[in-house]
Amino acid sequence: MAMAQDRPVQSVLTADFGGSAVRNTYLAPLLYEGSQIGVRYERWRTMRSFRWTNQQIIDVEVADGDSENGKHSTTWSGRAMYRYAMHRDVSYLLGSRLTNLRLLLGPYAGIESGFDYNLKIAGSNNPGTVRLVGNTGVSLAAKYGYSIMGKPCTVNFQAQMPLIGVAFMPEFGASYYETFLLESDNNVHFTSLHNEQDLDLRLSTDIPLAVIPGLKRLKTVVRLGAYYHIETMDINSIVNRYSTIGFSIGWTWKYLPL
Repeated sequence: MAMAQDRPVQSVLTADFGGSAVRNTYLAPLLYEGSQIGVRYERWRTMRSFRWTNQQIIDVEVADGDSENGKHSTTWSGRAMYRYAMHRDVSYLLGSRLTNLRLLLGPYAGIESGFDYNLKIAGSNNPGTVRLVGNTGVSLAAKYGYSIMGKPCTVNFQAQMPLIGVAFMPEFGASYYETFLLESDNNVHFTSLHNEQDLDLRLSTDIPLAVIPGLKRLKTVVRLGAYYHIETMDINSIVNRYSTIGFSIGWTWKYLPL
């Protein structure tokens, strides 16, 4: 039981609100800018060795955007992602100068799916696209502890970037009838930094509501943060760009696994 108490699970649930920019040359060469909303769940757990920490992430979001001046059309986009990361505590690299800072580094593997749908060409043969990507990459996390009115708080930073993977993306000009029923052989591709650039950045802080006068008995911890994500793929002469930037709000809690 003592070991379980030393290895609590931390869960985080947040809602994201921000702006988006989408370009998919399979549908149109235009850039579509608009808004984005999403839901993100994270689960952190320290392993038995206490040197490694695993992290699981589920992220679902949708975005809409209009072309320049709204003269052309609207595009709807969506993304869903699951990642599993293993982080090694490398705080020893900092020496004894920053005792309140934890530095975590390691690999991750995940699967991501997405779609773009153009309303202007909704009646055509190819009004939308889908993509499915499996990636492995590198994950960096940093956690810094501080206090407000004697209550412990944390600043969190995380950066993740894929290095190699495999992607399903239809050939330029091919309809989905041709893709799936005529067995086109140019849909699955090796991905790396030469044709996929992806970066996910998040900065947040965890603050207990007990710091507010009159709420000292509450144990709820809220998370406030900001994020930036950009992904660019260039496969089969199709450029697919999707980026979001905004703010997140949610709460974090810890519990002991049975």
